[in-house]
Amino acid sequence: MGPPLTVCDRIVAATDGSCSLKAMGMAWVTAGGLYETSAVTGGPRSSLGAELLAIRMAATAFEVDQPLLLLVDSREAIEICRHCRLGSGGVGLRAPASTIANQLRDILRGRDIRVEWVKAHNGHPLNHAADRLANAARRAEERGQTQGVTNRTYASIISGLRRASAAA
Repeated sequence: MGPPLTVCDRIVAATDGSCSLKAMGMAWVTAGGLYETSAVTGGPRSSLGAELLAIRMAATAFEVDQPLLLLVDSREAIEICRHCRLGSGGVGLRAPASTIANQLRDILRGRDIRVEWVKAHNGHPLNHAADRLANAARRAEERGQTQGVTNRTYASIISGLRRASAAA
């Protein structure tokens, strides 16, 4: 993997979540090809919960003193992050979003993390890769795919991101 893309010493990562009736998938990815995915079945599920979990994953993946720029395609998730910074967390939200928002409130406090909106499905290479990774994680969980198959899928997505980044 290459180093993550930085802008003014700020690591740039895109996050995304995917939700179905059976599972949620979450992912973050940097232009350098660093990424993390996760998926869950059971319990309460929501698209917003998946988006917030992806943000939480990215925010906790790097050192506390590392400035981050998170590109997020959910305006609602961005608004919740803004409220978390102000200390309100998940007030008024339903599970699982309320629980995750309360965790984000504690994670974001005192950190140099900017969360910015990027339009979904609009050709942004990082957003596209995060979307594909989150969907792949969710589908792998739903289908009970082996880790080998899942890893090959992820490798293909990251390879596509590298090609798109090289062409830009």
